[in-house]
Amino acid sequence: MGAKTKQGDLLKREKAARNEAEEARSRLSFLSEASRVLGSSLDYETTLRNLAHLIVPELGDFCVVDLAEDGQRIRRVAVADIDPEREELVWRIAREQPLGIHLPPLRSRVLTTGESEWLPEVTDEMCLGLLQVATRTNARR
Repeated sequence: MGAKTKQGDLLKREKAARNEAEEARSRLSFLSEASRVLGSSLDYETTLRNLAHLIVPELGDFCVVDLAEDGQRIRRVAVADIDPEREELVWRIAREQPLGIHLPPLRSRVLTTGESEWLPEVTDEMCLGLLQVATRTNARR
């Protein structure tokens, strides 16, 4: 193996090690900030809102936190989105059409299992679709 080949190999490994170290530093920084947010308030709603805004854009583009109450009602406590207009649209939908236990399959699964759901993409059309489903559901009650 020639000297240039060895040098090129060493540079590639050094670059990979630097990238790995930077990713580890970024993860540690995120975890540190998440710990700070979790311990910053005794009010769980404030904590959930702050956590949602920390998650976006670090882990995703969009985050919604809903709480089930009294087995009949769902209350939205946090929305974070990289698109402020879509964030406001999601809040508006929740204000105009209160969330209930009769929900589309995706949301029902989340409430039934208690496990969060990851969606690879959330579009304005999906948000408006939820409003239409909520409107139809509320009209049947």
